[in-house]
Amino acid sequence: MSDGNVRNLPRREWLLRCNDADNGLAICSVLAEAGEVVICGTNDLPMLRLPEGYLAAFHTGLTEAMAVAEQDLRNTRAARTKIANSPPA
Repeated sequence: MSDGNVRNLPRREWLLRCNDADNGLAICSVLAEAGEVVICGTNDLPMLRLPEGYLAAFHTGLTEAMAVAEQDLRNTRAARTKIANSPPA
């Protein structure tokens, strides 16, 4: 296979920063293989396999959970700003 063909193939692995169970910096991988999504933990062993029947529900749940977490962060930042801008008591 020539380099030109390799560049046209879809990406199949993502290495992502995350935190381990002890809140330490770690790397996990997300793989697309044979119609499944596989999420491997810091030991490079599969933690989750999402076959065809689970992909849409997992995607929806993760998207919704991320939206809630992002709103939590916005609320926390807004509360901190409000406190910082309040006149001294």
